[in-house]
Amino acid sequence: MKKVLLFFALFMGLFATSWAYDFSAVSPSGHTLYYYIRNDGASVSVVWPNANASVASDTWLGYTKPSGDIIIPNFVSNGSQTYTVNAIGTAFYQCTDITSVVIADSIQSISVNAFNGCTGLGSITIPNAIKRIENYAFANCIGLTTVYFNADYCTTMGDYDKHVFDGCTSLTNAVFGNNVKILPAYTFFGCSSLTTANIPDSVVYIGDCCFRYCSNLTITNLIIPSKVTYLGNDAFSSCYNITGSVSIPKACTYIGKYCFYDCTGLSSIIYDADSVGIVGSEGVDYANFWYGYPSFLGCTNITEIIIGNNVRKIADQAFLGCSNLAEITSHASEAPLLGTNVFGDIDSNIPVYIPCGSSNSYQSGWIAFSNFIDNVFPSFAAQSADESMGTVQVLNEPTCTNPNAVLNAVPASGYRFDHWSTGSTQNPYSLTVTTDTVITAYFVSEGGTEGIEDINADGVNIYVKDGRIVVDGTTEDYQIYDITGRMVAHGHGAEVSSPLSCGVYLVKVGLRPARKVVVR
Repeated sequence: MKKVLLFFALFMGLFATSWAYDFSAVSPSGHTLYYYIRNDGASVSVVWPNANASVASDTWLGYTKPSGDIIIPNFVSNGSQTYTVNAIGTAFYQCTDITSVVIADSIQSISVNAFNGCTGLGSITIPNAIKRIENYAFANCIGLTTVYFNADYCTTMGDYDKHVFDGCTSLTNAVFGNNVKILPAYTFFGCSSLTTANIPDSVVYIGDCCFRYCSNLTITNLIIPSKVTYLGNDAFSSCYNITGSVSIPKACTYIGKYCFYDCTGLSSIIYDADSVGIVGSEGVDYANFWYGYPSFLGCTNITEIIIGNNVRKIADQAFLGCSNLAEITSHASEAPLLGTNVFGDIDSNIPVYIPCGSSNSYQSGWIAFSNFIDNVFPSFAAQSADESMGTVQVLNEPTCTNPNAVLNAVPASGYRFDHWSTGSTQNPYSLTVTTDTVITAYFVSEGGTEGIEDINADGVNIYVKDGRIVVDGTTEDYQIYDITGRMVAHGHGAEVSSPLSCGVYLVKVGLRPARKVVVR
């Protein structure tokens, strides 16, 4: 009998030491949550109460999985000590009766399987401080329909941040905040119901298989943000409902293998990156040397490719199998170097539109094609700074044979033309176009003038409208001084000053030199 009691005591002792938490506390939502004190001694992680117990069981030694609406606090106290709650461990695995979770703004990381199998969750918000979300953190949350990302999510890359929403078969909407920088590998892998996902301009990295098999992701004319430098392997493969065009920016230095594989809804590609890298099968990094391969394999509905003037090299099989390609337009004056079988299975007689005077380069470098048409001219646009004040007519559109443009600024009633963005005050205005060019016309009210002295090449423009001084093109502070040096007004760029008396004024914007403005 003593042996049995001794064994039972040892058995219970083993379990007692296996509890993986340091203390518990009641959360603002009335739930008892368990915390582990982290190495810094000032923060804690929310954890499952026993690391050795089966997290699939509903109870363990009296512990019941939480249910309903959960609030995870920013701070928690244990006796006289207060801790910052900055992590969520594998705390809610298969808590199928949780219906919502408010994640504290203090949380910086979410661990492996933290909410895996929480089938009752309908939406989740990832707060600002999150830097790391580990594998399968929200996997198999089959009731999840919407995810809101407010965080930089994530500033780290590696073996974690994979399959975060794998198996979330009801997820339809992913909303990203304007600070999101990185979309890690496999984030929405297999989320076949996902229909909308805005990709903000702040994103610089889209990881491997990030949207792979998101077959219902509906985007017309996908524009990869201008700061994106990395498009991972299979990043958008089998996204059948991405239709129209895909535009790849100059910043992109890596387009992975099969990046847009089987995107059968695509009809055109606009590619303006310089030289793009891949990692070869041997693990050799060819960064800044090749442009993906074969990134658009299986995109059988692509009919047009537009290549920007920065492209230098295109790698093996990049457009292999794009059998319905009907035309190529290249803005690169020197024919980009081609790898092996770049345009395999494509009709050699399709028109290839190339820059003026570049026939020799393409005929010697792109021998797979025979129909070169050298009529691609640098892009040219003319616009008004304010359409309500006046418009611009293009009297002569520049071309390869005649690169001279003629513009006419037409003021609206009560306004008059003041100057062009080049500094010229001629109207009509003639100029010779040799590179990509945008010309802007500026107008002022009949009673005011900006004056040629007030034109600034950095995009900050100062002009007079209805007796008020307007500072445009910046949000910096500005000050307005009269001719005696007395400050008469101040504000922020994009704000309009109060009406001023006729006279000469000096306007100082930020640290720039003061500029003269005449109010008449």
